[in-house]
Amino acid sequence: MKYLDLKLICYKPNNSSLRFTKLINRNILSKIKPNKQLSTRLKKFGGRNNLGRQTNFNKGGGSKQLYRILHKINDDFKGILCTIEYDPIRSGLIGCIFNWLSYDFMYVLLPTNVTIGHIIGFSEFNSKLYVGYQYRLKNIPVGFLIFNIDFIYCKSAGVYGIILQHTKKWSLILLPSGYKLKINSNKKAFLGSVSNSNWRFRVLGKAGRIRNLGLRPKVRGIAMNPVDHPHGGRSNGGRHPVTPWGKPTKGCKKVYSSVVEQ
Repeated sequence: MKYLDLKLICYKPNNSSLRFTKLINRNILSKIKPNKQLSTRLKKFGGRNNLGRQTNFNKGGGSKQLYRILHKINDDFKGILCTIEYDPIRSGLIGCIFNWLSYDFMYVLLPTNVTIGHIIGFSEFNSKLYVGYQYRLKNIPVGFLIFNIDFIYCKSAGVYGIILQHTKKWSLILLPSGYKLKINSNKKAFLGSVSNSNWRFRVLGKAGRIRNLGLRPKVRGIAMNPVDHPHGGRSNGGRHPVTPWGKPTKGCKKVYSSVVEQ
């Protein structure tokens, strides 16, 4: 059986909305409805905080989306891949796995080069490495590609991390951003890279598809009136970039945590 490979569809320019459009071909995915027990309703807030005030002006609207709950794999897990499905919330593909030990279904994030019938589980030893299996970081050799590290890092479509170094307690991982993460060697990660690697080459082609994703038009502050934004009014700038509430938005220090441990 062939491995799953989602390709791009290039449309003929019959109208302006199809002229540069490139979308992912999802016709080869499993055409079934999502599992109701493994999904829940996703409530949207339209960019508003707990006080009802709009703090993000670029969010709003969008189509209804059903959130699929991804499960963490235990040490005694081993199951077979039943379906390969599209997830409207995530860029990577997900799969429904049947665990023959506990006789239940669960959703997991899928890597590349898998197909229906593939065995996915957790292995404590590294005698044989399989794509899609979960291992502890200390059992994965240096230079191998990993994803879904500790169920936190490297979960977008086509991304992966690279193991650079192992010590007695820590592992050094190169993230897609170029940041080197120092993490406990007992943490878990999946072998391979996230599926749907052609996601970054898609072109939506028209504003309607962007609105269906829940994004509103973005307006520059200098194009507004002074009552709406500090940059607004008939001026050519001259002020340091600030938010709509007058706080600096560039040059502020950001603190990142480089050690993740329990």
